Amino acid sequence: MAPDQSFIVFDYGKVKGGLGRVSIALRQRDGSWGKPIDLGDAVNRDIPWGSHLAPDGRTVYFTGNSGIGRLSLEPWLRQRAR
Repeated sequence: MAPDQSFIVFDYGKVKGGLGRVSIALRQRDGSWGKPIDLGDAVNRDIPWGSHLAPDGRTVYFTGNSGIGRLSLEPWLRQRAR
């Protein structure tokens, strides 16, 4: 979860091996959570497990079958700013 609780990154749904797909949910203006948004195949093609938000609050690190990867959350966070 972001330090300001504006979004959360988590595994959602079930796929191969019981693991979910890494997704993001944005906090809505009314305080509720928006629908989970899949972070795409760049992250999820490698059957990831575990995701961690970097100290910059804009990058997520994840572990998958081929090692540790990272992804900028900027495209999704820009949606929140609208």
